[in-house]
Amino acid sequence: MSKMRLKLFPKIFILTCSLMLALVAVMHFIFYSHFYYSNIDNQEKLLQRQAGLIAQTFEGFDEDLLKQAVEAFSRNNTIKAIVRDPKEQKDAELATEFNFAGQSKSNYVFIVDRTIHTAAGKELLLQIMSTEDVDMAARDKSFSFLPYTLIACVLFALITSYIYAKIVTSPIYRSMQVTRRMEELDKSAYLPENGQDEIADLNRQINSVYRKLLTTISDLEQRNQEMLTLEKMKVNFLRSTSHELKTPLAGLKVMLENMLYDVGRYKDHKKYLQLSIAVVDRLHAMIRGILVISKLAELKPPTEKLELAPLLQELVKEHEVLVQEKQLDLQIDVGDTCIYLPEIACRQVLANLISNAVKYTVVQGKIRIYIAAGCLCVFNTCQPLSQEDIRDAFALLPQKLSEHSTGLGLYLIRNILQTYKIKYQFAEVEGGMCFSLQLKPEERDISSEKAV
Repeated sequence: MSKMRLKLFPKIFILTCSLMLALVAVMHFIFYSHFYYSNIDNQEKLLQRQAGLIAQTFEGFDEDLLKQAVEAFSRNNTIKAIVRDPKEQKDAELATEFNFAGQSKSNYVFIVDRTIHTAAGKELLLQIMSTEDVDMAARDKSFSFLPYTLIACVLFALITSYIYAKIVTSPIYRSMQVTRRMEELDKSAYLPENGQDEIADLNRQINSVYRKLLTTISDLEQRNQEMLTLEKMKVNFLRSTSHELKTPLAGLKVMLENMLYDVGRYKDHKKYLQLSIAVVDRLHAMIRGILVISKLAELKPPTEKLELAPLLQELVKEHEVLVQEKQLDLQIDVGDTCIYLPEIACRQVLANLISNAVKYTVVQGKIRIYIAAGCLCVFNTCQPLSQEDIRDAFALLPQKLSEHSTGLGLYLIRNILQTYKIKYQFAEVEGGMCFSLQLKPEERDISSEKAV
């Protein structure tokens, strides 16, 4: 059978009350001892004074009359007296009427000697005697006020112990109530930090640990939500692209089989091999997009700034042939501006933006890459898109898909920028279209494509 566990309040109350009651008992014992010894001293002093008065009273009496007077005095008083010759060498004899409690272990006999003279001038020894049970006297004196002091002390001990236990345990109980709310992850839970004692220091430490815990949990939840979003995005992407991959693969297989058996028009191997290569290039671009999407979850937050000019120059060179073929006027004016993105993510975003700009710019058109209002802007002269076309362009595999497009470019750009909380905008401007994105990430999530 398990032992009953006492809570803190009754423990402190019982301990404090026990200590105070023990103190009360010790104090009353000290009072009793004081009365015991002070009663002996007081009795001796009292007998000394009375002996002096008696000796003064009987001074000058006739010897026979003195003895009769002393005998009569001893018979009628609690204090006894005898008269004898001082030359007699014998112990004092107690008067037969002396009330002596011989069975008491605490009985004290007080004897005081006084010298008196008779009328004839004879010197006699007057012995004054008194007896008292000092224990009984001390008890009687103590019990005259002991019940009142004992009751008062017990009440004082109970009340003081209760108040003390309440003062000590109240902050702890309040802390327990708040920590229960902390256990339930109540964000408003807060321990009072008033004071400079150990409890205030403990509350400060608990608050600090709890705030760090909430921050950690919030970060983990946010990170978990981002992971779930990326996983969902990858699953949706793979589901959508799996069907789109089957169609060109099936068409490619049909063309190759027909060329193999020289069926009808497919005897023109050169023409259909070129078409097959175009289909393979498109499949390759789509698979590359799938791989990029799969790596989004592995991208880490940027730890340093990335300089834009060298990266843009490198990416533009990859499209130099098409730029010259279409006689495009391409200008880059970004100075020494930096962007806060990991290099792999920034390279993917800029590569798709430059590729789209080069592909869709009209012959002898213009492409401008510049900085404006804290944003990187990519402008190209083209046929402006409607709002519906802009929304469709950001979708996975848009409905209006050009012949050279995989339908993944803006979809990848959107997901990368949203992952790093970069606000962006793709909008119609005078003479064409402009894609702009902020150079620094925002603290809040992006809720739509038109964020700038």
